[in-house]
Amino acid sequence: MNKIIILTGEIQTGKTTLLQQFCLQQNNIAGILTPIVNGKRMFYNIAEKDFFAMETHGNEEQLAIGKYLFSTAAFTKANAILLDASKSIELKYLIIDEIGPLETRQQQGLFQSLTEIIAADFNYTLIIVVRQSLLDEVITSFNLLNPLVLSLEEMRQHVVNK
Repeated sequence: MNKIIILTGEIQTGKTTLLQQFCLQQNNIAGILTPIVNGKRMFYNIAEKDFFAMETHGNEEQLAIGKYLFSTAAFTKANAILLDASKSIELKYLIIDEIGPLETRQQQGLFQSLTEIIAADFNYTLIIVVRQSLLDEVITSFNLLNPLVLSLEEMRQHVVNK
């Protein structure tokens, strides 16, 4: 049975920061984090320790959600990173930060990789970041069966006890 943890909380409360700290303590961990660096939302490839821009540059193809314009190419790269990492037999944790309206309402963003990952059998723990207001929508949209839903504080305790 696939083990899924959903880390949830309000916007800008430290979910990504907690996962950055968690990654430093782990081996065999991969996935995507979405920190804000110098005021810009970035993707961070956990396994390669590499940042790349999430927001659009110039006239490139883009995904729009609310007031944000994101790079289609960056999301294509992030999906490829997640799908490639998900096939590793050594993997202990795979992190997807974060799933939101781009995925649930537009079936864009990280929709492709999350859909394929959930459909597969896996032995690692999948950690998905979801803001509190979208929790039920994400669980329903992706038909997540019995995920372990943890608040920021519960995740801190869960991580410390590992």
